[in-house]
Amino acid sequence: MKMLLRGAESPERIKLMLKMTGIRSPEIIAAIYEHLQFGMREKHAAIKHGVEQQNLNRALNNLNEFAKDYEELKALD
Repeated sequence: MKMLLRGAESPERIKLMLKMTGIRSPEIIAAIYEHLQFGMREKHAAIKHGVEQQNLNRALNNLNEFAKDYEELKALD
């Protein structure tokens, strides 16, 4: 299940999630913001920032897994 929605995430939320992952590539990070904050399609965000779409997809999957785990953790409180 996708926890993160294209174009619906705040820059603050994205920044905090990135801090909790191993994602460090400035190009991947810029593409993530384009997709999650501004709603650009993954393919177009990857092209715009010069990254392989599969690498962007992997990073987005990692962020989504983190968000899912975080929501599960919150439910325990």
